[in-house]
Amino acid sequence: MAGTLAGYGFAFLVGTSAIAFLSGQKLSLGVVWSCLSVSFLWLTMHSLILAVREIRDFSGTCFRGADLTNAVFESNLREKS
Repeated sequence: MAGTLAGYGFAFLVGTSAIAFLSGQKLSLGVVWSCLSVSFLWLTMHSLILAVREIRDFSGTCFRGADLTNAVFESNLREKS
């Protein structure tokens, strides 16, 4: 998540620089900074998607395909005599 946030911040910085260059009639630098901004936005979205997948996959136990025939889900704290 920290990488996603840092990537978004850098994309915002580069995007504002691109707007400044395009407003100052420096078309070539504006286009270069715009392409860099768009690529960092894409990387940020990709990182965010990966982070969401990791959180979703980590959130629980999957019993799909498991044989739970003799499974015991309650613990018996009393000792058996």
